[in-house]
Amino acid sequence: MFFSGILMRDGRVLWQEDLDEHVDLIKYYGVGDILPTEIKTFEPFIIFPKDGNVFNKDMDNWIFSIVNEFAYAKISSTLLPLIDIKRIPNELPEWVTEDMVQECFSAFKSVLNRRVITSGCLEIDDGRWFIGGNTIVRSIGGKAMVERLAGKANVWHIGNQATVRVIEGDVTVWSTRGNCSIGTIKDNVHILTIGDKTKVWEIKGGCVDNIGDSAEIGCISGKETKVRSIGDKVKVRLLRDGCTVDYVGGIAEIDEVLQGATIHTLRNKAVVRKLGGFAGIEFMEQQCTVMEAYIGCRIGVVRDRAVVRHLEDKKSVWQVGESKIEVKKP
Repeated sequence: MFFSGILMRDGRVLWQEDLDEHVDLIKYYGVGDILPTEIKTFEPFIIFPKDGNVFNKDMDNWIFSIVNEFAYAKISSTLLPLIDIKRIPNELPEWVTEDMVQECFSAFKSVLNRRVITSGCLEIDDGRWFIGGNTIVRSIGGKAMVERLAGKANVWHIGNQATVRVIEGDVTVWSTRGNCSIGTIKDNVHILTIGDKTKVWEIKGGCVDNIGDSAEIGCISGKETKVRSIGDKVKVRLLRDGCTVDYVGGIAEIDEVLQGATIHTLRNKAVVRKLGGFAGIEFMEQQCTVMEAYIGCRIGVVRDRAVVRHLEDKKSVWQVGESKIEVKKP
């Protein structure tokens, strides 16, 4: 969803450029927390792009729609929006005039021009944004919310408590720091460093050079996804679907490596808790540990003081030095 507002029966248009949920707008303006269909003093509306491309500023590409009366459920006096239903255009109530609709579009255009950026150079420290094109962003910080970072945008720094929901296209990000959070990284994105206490929900495309410090990663997946280094105190929940990580070291922890994912080198005191599903580790060395290795996994060379605590099938390991291998009993 891109732009949400409330159209009052007296013709006023209530909106905030940093709020995209009707629940929040209703609370902000205090117009009530009951179903709109129970009192026809206002109608929630949305304006969204036909082609899903928020960077297309051609007004013919944008649709105005009153929110369907079935798009809300009243639970504990809270309105819960159902996004898919809300996107369905429907007939306008009799009291909604063309002038009212144009007022809604006027509010929308101001947001489109101010917060959808496709060129230039800027710094962001608050508000809700869509960044694309060839934009150069020196910094995304504060409590800024970037819904989409796309195109060939070049971002020097993401930090503080900023949130980026989606990074896609051919974007380049030089570093992430602080307590920032990122939803999804995909396509051909290139990130040089993910560090500090950055939280990333999913990496499913592109290349990340280094993940370090105390960063937390949910899932790394996809055959086109490459991560060169994971180290320090990084925690990763899952590697899967053919992704490749060149190096895991430090005291990094990875919960699961599954479904064809590959780690080339596991070393230092890094830990993999579960290795299975035709996933593999080519080299284990120094004091690294694999807690459980299941049938079908692949381990190339185990040497130094590396440890595989529970191995279901000795054939999974190609070469063992003086390392400790414990075969799991049936």
